[in-house]
Amino acid sequence: MMSAVPSTVSLASSVDSAPGNKAYSPMSTLEKQYNTNRVLLFVRTNNNCWLPGGVEYILSQTSKISESTTVPMAPPPAPSPGSADGSENPFEFLSQESAPQMDTPTSDSRKGFKGFLKKVAKSTTEKLERGMTNLAIRADKGRNPDMVTAGLYDANDQVISMTESIPYPITATAEGMHFVIPLVVPAGLSQAVIKLWIRSGASWLEKTKAAKNYLLGSCPVTIKPSTYIAGAPLHSSWVVDGQVSVLMLPDLKFPHLCGNGWSLVDPLPSSYRFNLTLDQSYAFAVPSQPASSFLVGTERATESTVVLPVACAVAQLCHKACQVSWHHGQSVTTYISQSRHDVLPPNAPYARCDIRIGDHRCNPLSMTNPPVLTVSWQRPDSIFEVELGNPMYMPATGNEPSITFYPKPCKERVLPGLLQAHGGTFPANGFFLGNLHFQLVWTIHPHQPRIIWDATVSLDTLLADPNVGNGILKECTLVDAVGQPMGSFQTTITLQMQGMNKTPFPLTPATGGLVALMGLPRLLEFTIPSLDYNDEVLEASTPSTPDRERRKQQIATMGTFVTKAYMESHMENARAPDVNMWAERAQKYKQALTRQPETERLPPHEDKSPRPFRPSSSRSEVSLAGIPFNVHTSSMSLSVFDADKIVSQPSGTDPSISGAFFNTSCGAPSDHAKGFGSIFPNVKENSKEAAAARTAGVLGPSPVGPVSGGLRRLEAKRQEIAILVTNLQTALTMGIANYFVERRQVATTTPVTHVPARHPELAEMRSRLCEAVQAFHHITWTCASRRAACFSQALGTALSCYLSNVSDPSRMQSAWPDLWAKHGFLVSFEGLLSAAGKELGMIEDASVGIAMLGMVKVMLVSDNGSLSPIAESVSVIDSPYLKWLAILPSGTHPETEFIVQVGIVQSYFEQRIPAALKGGTAVRLFPLLFEVGVDIRQWGAHAGSNMKSSLEEKWKNRNISVNSETGDVSLQPPPEQPKGGLIEDEDDDEGVTDDDVLVQLNSEAFQKLNAYAYLISPAINPIPPATQHVHPMLETLYQHIMSSAGRINHDIVDEAATLAQQLGGGGIVFCKSGKDRTAMHMTYKQAQFGTRFRQLSKVNGNGGGVVDTTLDDARMMRIHGTRLPICEKNVGQAKYAFNSLQVQFMPDRLKPPMSTLAGFLKGGKVFSGGGIES
Repeated sequence: MMSAVPSTVSLASSVDSAPGNKAYSPMSTLEKQYNTNRVLLFVRTNNNCWLPGGVEYILSQTSKISESTTVPMAPPPAPSPGSADGSENPFEFLSQESAPQMDTPTSDSRKGFKGFLKKVAKSTTEKLERGMTNLAIRADKGRNPDMVTAGLYDANDQVISMTESIPYPITATAEGMHFVIPLVVPAGLSQAVIKLWIRSGASWLEKTKAAKNYLLGSCPVTIKPSTYIAGAPLHSSWVVDGQVSVLMLPDLKFPHLCGNGWSLVDPLPSSYRFNLTLDQSYAFAVPSQPASSFLVGTERATESTVVLPVACAVAQLCHKACQVSWHHGQSVTTYISQSRHDVLPPNAPYARCDIRIGDHRCNPLSMTNPPVLTVSWQRPDSIFEVELGNPMYMPATGNEPSITFYPKPCKERVLPGLLQAHGGTFPANGFFLGNLHFQLVWTIHPHQPRIIWDATVSLDTLLADPNVGNGILKECTLVDAVGQPMGSFQTTITLQMQGMNKTPFPLTPATGGLVALMGLPRLLEFTIPSLDYNDEVLEASTPSTPDRERRKQQIATMGTFVTKAYMESHMENARAPDVNMWAERAQKYKQALTRQPETERLPPHEDKSPRPFRPSSSRSEVSLAGIPFNVHTSSMSLSVFDADKIVSQPSGTDPSISGAFFNTSCGAPSDHAKGFGSIFPNVKENSKEAAAARTAGVLGPSPVGPVSGGLRRLEAKRQEIAILVTNLQTALTMGIANYFVERRQVATTTPVTHVPARHPELAEMRSRLCEAVQAFHHITWTCASRRAACFSQALGTALSCYLSNVSDPSRMQSAWPDLWAKHGFLVSFEGLLSAAGKELGMIEDASVGIAMLGMVKVMLVSDNGSLSPIAESVSVIDSPYLKWLAILPSGTHPETEFIVQVGIVQSYFEQRIPAALKGGTAVRLFPLLFEVGVDIRQWGAHAGSNMKSSLEEKWKNRNISVNSETGDVSLQPPPEQPKGGLIEDEDDDEGVTDDDVLVQLNSEAFQKLNAYAYLISPAINPIPPATQHVHPMLETLYQHIMSSAGRINHDIVDEAATLAQQLGGGGIVFCKSGKDRTAMHMTYKQAQFGTRFRQLSKVNGNGGGVVDTTLDDARMMRIHGTRLPICEKNVGQAKYAFNSLQVQFMPDRLKPPMSTLAGFLKGGKVFSGGGIES
C-alpha cells in the first residue's frame, strides 16, 4: 500500500489540505509501510449520517451554543504557508495534533490576563472565520458541495490515516456515504476512533485553502487482523442514528503466490535489487448491492524480474555477433587491400613491376610542347583502368620517369574479353596480371580537339620471358584512334613474382554477424565485395534467370565498389566501438545479476547503474541502452466481499467473486542515447568538404538528402539508397556498353577491353556509384546497431507481458493456451507518442523494434535442478519460480528466428502450466503497434498539417497563370511553410513532423489484427485470406482509423486494447518516459475494467444497469494510485509532467487532476532540484 492512502485529496477539486514544510514523497513513506503488516479499513455510512444543510447548518448552530458543544473534537489545524520550493504535501496534517491546545492554569496574574486576551482573540477569530465561511457559502449558491473526509485516530488523538474527500450528498441517499480509499492501520494497534470531518466546498474557500474542518461525528472500532465486517453507531452532536460500516482486511500489498493479481515475473518481496512494490486498494461503489457488501480493488505496480536477464542475453548475442562482423569487416578490408596496386600484401602473392619511360620518337605537326603521358593498369578482373600515379610530361631526352606498382595474380572473375583473347584458357602459370596502357596526349589549343595516341603492353606476355626479372627494354608502338601506328617510345619493364607460395586471406563469412542477426534484408545484389552478406546463401535461395545472370556478369566486371579508406574508417569508427560497447554492456549486466545487492543505495531516479529498474531519467546513458526503462507489470484485482458470508465464515474468508486485469507499462523502446540526428557527415553535396571526401574515398554526404530520425525512417532511406545503387548500376552498365560500341566503331584493328581511368562521364558515374554503395553499407550498420538496442528493450517488456498472462489462472484454465500454441500470442503495444520532433524518431524506433518480436518464439522449460545449464543461459534472480532464460537464434537475415527458453521450477511447471504450453511448445509472439498522439505536440502537428493542406489548396486556386502568347497554363508553387515545433522544448530540436505515419502504423496494425481475429474467431462465412474483409469484431476500430487523419482520436488505442483482451492477448502501454501519458491511459483502462467487471459479473444484484463511474475511478487512481510514486521513482518528484496549457489539448478521458501537474516552466522543472522531465 502506498503512502498515497492517507489523503485528503478531493475527487472534484485540487489538493485540499495544507501545504507542509517538506515536499511530499510517496516513496519515503512507502519504505516505512513495508516494515510491518497492516490492516485496511474500508468505510461507509448509512443515510442517517446525512445532515441537512451541512456546514451551513453547523455554522448556524454554532452561534447559538457554546464552543465546547459545537466541536467536540477539534479538526486539523488551519493551513500553513507552503514550503520554500512551492511543493505541497497533501498529507501534511496527518502528523499534526487534531485536539485543541488547552491553556495551562497559572497563578501569575499577567499570564492569566494574557490567557484571557488569547481567548478573546480566539473567539473573535472564530467568529470572523464563521462569518467569512457563511459569506463564501452564500456567494457559491450551492454550486460546489461540502466535502467529507474520514480519519483514523489512536488513543492519544493522533491522526493515523485519512480517506479521500468526497462530495457531501445534497439530499439523503439510500446508499449513504461511501469512501473509496481505505484507512491504513499500522501493526499493533487494536483500538482506534474513526472521525468524520466536513468542510465547505465553496470555490473561494477551496481556492484560498481557507476551508475549516468541522467534526461530523466519531465511532470507536476494534481492529482485527482478519477479514471482518463491523458496524458501529456514529456519536455526533448533529446527526441521529448514524451508522458506520467497516470492512477490515489483512494487508493486501502482497497477494498469495499464484493468487489474484500475482504475476510470474514478480520479484521476491525481500529482494534488495528491486524497488518496493507499489500498491493501492479501493472500495468501489456498488449502489444496487446490500450496504454490507464491498467491491474491493487492489492496484499493483511491480518491477519485472526478466527485463535485465533479457537485456544481458541480448547483449551477449550482440557482442558475439559484433565480433563476427568485425572479423568479417577486417577480411573485406584485407581483400580490398590485397587487390590494390599500391599495397604490398603480407600474406598473398603479388608481382613487383618497375617501369622506366625512355625517349619517344614522335612529334606531330612539329609541336614544341611535350606530350602528357598517363600510365594505367588494365586489371584482369575490372573493365575500369587503374591510373598509376599522376600524368607526367614525356621527356625527349634526359630524365627517365619511373613507376612502381604491385599487380596481383588474378584467378577469378577474369574479364570474358581478356580470357577470349587468350583462346579461352589461362596462361601456363594459371593466372593473369593484366596489361599496361600508355597514353600520350598533345594539346594544340584549348578549343581544339586533343591528339591522343595509345600503346598497350601485356604483362602476361612479358612474364613468359625469363629475362623479365632483370628488366626488358620494350619498344612500344603508339597508335591513333583508328589503330594506325603514329610513333613509338622505349620503356624498360622489370617484373618479379613474390610470395607465390602464400595463400590470400579468404573472406570471413558474414553468417552470425550483427546485420544477419538483426534480420535486415539484403536489398543489394552483386556488389563486390559483399559486405555483411554471403553470396552463396543468396545464390542458393534465388532462382537463376538469364537476365539475372547477365546482370551479375556485367556488374562483376566493374571491380570493387568500396574503397580501402572507407573500410578502415568504418572499422575504426563503427564496428570496433560497437564491439566494445556490447562487450561492456554484457559484462555490466551480468555483474548486476551476480553481485550481492547493496542494502543502501541511491534513490531510483539517481541510480544510473544497470539494475532491473531503469528510470526514465537515464535515457541518455549509453551503457543502459539495452535495458527497457520504467517497466512495470500493473494489475488490478477486484473482489466482492459479502457480509453474510464473512459473518458465517469469519476465518479465511475468500471473496465471492474475483477477477484480475494485467497490463505492462514502459518507456518508448528506442535508442535514445544515440539520438535522432543526421548519421552522415554534415556537409553539402557540392562543397569542398564533399569533394575532399570523394577524393579520399571516405564517407561523404548522403546521396539521397538528409538521413536522420528513427529506424523506420532510416530503413526507408536504406531502401531508397538501394534503389539508387541499382539505378546507378543500370546507368553505368548502359554507359559502358555505349562506350564500347562507339570505340569499336572507330577502332577497327585494336581490341577495346577497358574504360580509361579519366573518361569524364563514366568515371563520375562510377564514383557516384561507389559513394552510394558505401552510404548503403554505412546506413545498414547503423540500422543493425540501432535495431539491437530497440529489440532488446521490446523483448524484455513483451516477455514480461506474456509471462504475466501465463500467470493468470482464469486464462490458463480456458482455451487460450491452445490458441496461443497454434496461432501465437497477441502482444498489443499502445503508443501515446506524438509524431513530431524527437518523439517521431521514438515512434520510428519502436515500430521496427516491436515488429522484430514477430521473429520470437517463447518456450517454457521445466527445471528440476538437474539440468545442465545452456551456455547462453542467464540467471533470473530473486524470482520464486523463474530460474533462467536463454535466447537461441537460428536462420539469417530476414529468416532469423529467436527461441526464448524460460526455465521454470518443476513444481510450478507441472501444476500451473497447461499441457498446450508443455512438451517443447514454442509460442510465437504476434506483435502489433497502435499509435495515437494525445498531447499538445500532436495537436500542433495535426493543425500544421491541416493548415498546410488548406494553404496548398487555396494556392492552387489563386496561383494559376496563363501565358498570353502560347496559352500554356502553369501552377506556381506554394510558399514554403515555416518549420519548427509548436512549443519551445529541448525535445523538439529538429521540428520534424509526420502525422501521416500514425495513420500508416495504425492501418498496418489493423491489417495484422484483422488476420489474427480470423484465426482466433473465424467468421460465419470464411473468406480466403487474400480477400479478407473487416472482421465483425473490428468494425468499430476500422471506422476510428479511417476517420483519424488530422485529428487526435484516442478511441483507436482504447478500442485496440479492448480487442486485444477479447482475443486473448496482452497489452503494453508506453509513451516517451512511461510515467505521464502512460499513467493517464493505464488508469483509464483499469477504471474501464472495474466498470466492465461490475457489468459482466452482475454484482449489482438486482440486474439493473451499473452506473458508469470510469472517469471518476480513473481520477481517483491518478491521485491516490501507483502512478504518482512511479513518477517519483523516475525523476524524483511525485508530479505528472504536464502544465495546465498542455492539459487543455488532451482528450477529456486522459486529463490529469490539476493538483497533480508539474507546472508551466520549460521542462516541467518547478522544483528547485529539477528532476521533472518534459
